[in-house]
Amino acid sequence: MSANSLSTRLSNAGFLRNYWQRRPLLIRDSGIQLPHRLDKAALFKHSQDQRLAARLVHGQIDSPNAWTVNYGPFETAGLINQPAKNWTLLVQDLDKVRPDCATLLEQFSFLPRWRLDDVMASYAVPGGSVGPHSDQYDVFLIQLHGFRRWQWSTDYSAQHIAELELKVLQQFSPEHDEVLEPGDILYLPPGVAHFGIAESECITLSIGLRAPSAGDLIISLAEYGPATDARYSDPGLSANEQNQLNTAVADRIRQQLQQLLSIDDTELLDNFGRYITQYRLAEDLLDWSEQNQQLTDGSCFQRQAAARLAWRACADNAAQSMLYCNGESMACSTTAARLLCDRPTFRLSELQAASADYTRLVDWLLEHAAFKLSGGRTVNNKTKD
Repeated sequence: MSANSLSTRLSNAGFLRNYWQRRPLLIRDSGIQLPHRLDKAALFKHSQDQRLAARLVHGQIDSPNAWTVNYGPFETAGLINQPAKNWTLLVQDLDKVRPDCATLLEQFSFLPRWRLDDVMASYAVPGGSVGPHSDQYDVFLIQLHGFRRWQWSTDYSAQHIAELELKVLQQFSPEHDEVLEPGDILYLPPGVAHFGIAESECITLSIGLRAPSAGDLIISLAEYGPATDARYSDPGLSANEQNQLNTAVADRIRQQLQQLLSIDDTELLDNFGRYITQYRLAEDLLDWSEQNQQLTDGSCFQRQAAARLAWRACADNAAQSMLYCNGESMACSTTAARLLCDRPTFRLSELQAASADYTRLVDWLLEHAAFKLSGGRTVNNKTKD
């Protein structure tokens, strides 16, 4: 499925040029395809799934120190017996278990697929909220059912209420105040403070973007990067240093870290490709089933909802690329890499046309649970250890 424009009045290219990571954008009546069958009953059921992160938040702005959060899975009976006001149920990774939410995510494929994180749903009763806060990643807030008031501001103090598990801002004065109706989308770049309050019983969908911190990337270099035995060293050690951590120690640490970061683009992107395509819930949400079916030219493959793919063209041969999938990598033709990363479905005949080595590529994709036969069957797959 190709990416639809978020707005009939603004192309995706125009959105990226004028709003992406620059300023918020409210889109009224976006017209994107919504998962309308995702209702309160379905969310209550999904909150019982131990694979999906679910949270129950109570609180209101009039009692700033009384925000509480509990973690799922939850029993439906307990949710039905909640108060009539001031609580919210959050359920993440719905695109991994619901085809209609996966379809919603595909409509944002004008963004790098490895940047898209998940579809989270927020069900709230009147007054329900998670408090004023800011995120360090881009987010699209999509109103599915009911009405939710959103306030947001780029000018605020980042101080949080002390001793709360939720990072609720101590003070928040909105610059914008709008009520979102079904089909409306609010895009917020990183660092924009926002506060959503349910005006009625409602469901809001949230599409967040992966944004690794500098610390995450340093850790990924150590985990996925080239093996090295380089150790801390101090050939210029002074007898006066003894147990003191001083500027000389800081300089040695900085020099060692700089050596770690001095790898060339190929090594750096290989490291990043394996890191960024490794999904946190892949072990639970990928289909590792072991069935054998006969492949034909017309066999149709569908990308697994929890699979992540990316590719990098080889510097010395643009016709060849490295394909990254669920933390692993494999060389293949650039045509095949584009096909597999850009298309949620493909026929075996299309892969045959893109790669002379298609049989090895198919085995590798199935081994790492990137694709399955449409209809849910898998082929020549290996059971995950």
